[in-house]
Amino acid sequence: MLKETKEEERLLAVYFIDLARFKNINDSLGHSVGDEVLKQMADRFRTVLDQKLFLTRAGGDEFVAVAPRVNYQFILAYVRTIQQVLARPLEIEGRELILSANIGISVFPFDGEDLNTLLGHADMALYHAKEEGKFYQFYHRTINQRLIRETILESHLHRAIEIKY
Repeated sequence: MLKETKEEERLLAVYFIDLARFKNINDSLGHSVGDEVLKQMADRFRTVLDQKLFLTRAGGDEFVAVAPRVNYQFILAYVRTIQQVLARPLEIEGRELILSANIGISVFPFDGEDLNTLLGHADMALYHAKEEGKFYQFYHRTINQRLIRETILESHLHRAIEIKY
């Protein structure tokens, strides 16, 4: 998949999609409703997927879509498509549920040369999108640098507290 994408001088996009506030659905309406939400969302994503895209559930309330041999217009069009899928309410057990999500996006070859790296970078972009209250976020190396700085600062703060006490 990466080889063909590179040979055609195209891009490959990895979308890390996290359903926002899914834990609230599970906690308030029960796991059976949560399971039905996941099933219906997976079905909806599959119905709008271009034949080139691959979709999998990454775990919990997270999905990963991979789009090989695309361009930036397609990448952004798929973000809009996800937005439209989420805008339509779900009907579950007589309840209407409206979901939202956050999406992290990484792009081959700029953000990594292998799928594991691209997944990790899309996950970092997702974390940043959630933190900033954005619907989607492209990966950029500054996100990684910021996370590293925050982790180091947090370690120093813990150490300072230990030394004081």
